[in-house]
This record gives sequence, structure tokens and C-alpha cells, in this order.
Amino acid sequence: MTKGEIDELYFSASSLRTYQPCQLKFMRRYIDGLFWPDDWVRGEEQKETQRLGQLFHTLAHRYYLRGRVVDSKEVMDEQVAKWLERLVDFRPYNEQDEFLAEHRLQFNREELKLMAKYDLLQITEDNRAVIYDWKTYRSNSKKSFLKRSLQTIVYRYLLAKAGGDYAKNNKWAPQEITLIYWNPRFPDDST
Repeated sequence: MTKGEIDELYFSASSLRTYQPCQLKFMRRYIDGLFWPDDWVRGEEQKETQRLGQLFHTLAHRYYLRGRVVDSKEVMDEQVAKWLERLVDFRPYNEQDEFLAEHRLQFNREELKLMAKYDLLQITEDNRAVIYDWKTYRSNSKKSFLKRSLQTIVYRYLLAKAGGDYAKNNKWAPQEITLIYWNPRFPDDST
């Protein structure tokens, strides 16, 4: 990677989470562009969890784009179909709010370059922003960990700094931004 390419690098919560404990791993992945196959680092159960999670994210994205569940036999999995039902119960689509699924946002000011891809960004009628992040892990994440995680910090900060186009007054106050982590395996336990 050249100096110009490094200057163009945007930091995500994931890249910062990699950098924090191991700068060498960060350099290999984000500067040198080295990727290693999932087979090297994941077992069959982890791969299946990842596959189901990706399928759920795809179907949730389609739901919020269209405002209705799209039943597609070639992609529907029984477990994921149940998760999607739980999602519709948890955060139903409505016409009054704006829903931005799999929405990417970038910030580039004062030598700080951040980016995030929100699973769902909901702009409510009363000008609040609700960020949803879908978790599909087999165990539920601890609330104390999520509240102080880099993802929570970056997602909220980025929306406050760069998401003004979506706000009525071109700016979000911190109290107008909420981040909710939700796992369809544990539908009654959102953080």
C-alpha cells in the first residue's frame, strides 16, 4: 500500500478493534491487504453461525427496503425465517419513519476518517435517530461490554458528526441518537 492509499484509509469500529490489541495484525490486514480464508480460523459451527447471520442481514435489509417480508424459497432457512418474524415483531416497518438499511456513512475532517455501515438507521417522525445493530451470535453479548465497545462509540459519534443531512436541523444532539443491539436468538433482550 502506498502513502496515498494509506491516506485514503477510513477507520471503522472493526479496524480500530483490530488495531487496539495488535498493531501488526492491523498492518497485515488493512495496510498490506492480507486476507486469510475463514477455513483457517473457523470451525464448522462458526461458519454456520456466520452463514445464518449473513442470510438474516440480507433478509432484514430486504424487509426494510420494501416494507414487507419477501418470502424467497431459495434463500429462506427455517431458523432465519423465525428470526425474521421476531424482527418484524420487534421493529416493525412503518410509513411515518425513514428506514435506511445497510446504510454506509463516512466522515473525513481534520485528519480523522471514519466509516460505518449501519444494519438499520431509523429516522423517526420526531427527529430522533435509532441505530440498530443485529447480532446473531449463539450467546448474548454482555450489556456492559456493548455500552463501552468501540462500535458503540464510533457509530454514535459518526452519526452525530456526519449524519446531519438526515436531521431536521442538520445536526443531531447526543440525546437524539440511540443505539440498540438486538439478537433474534434472544428477542426479548435488546441493549
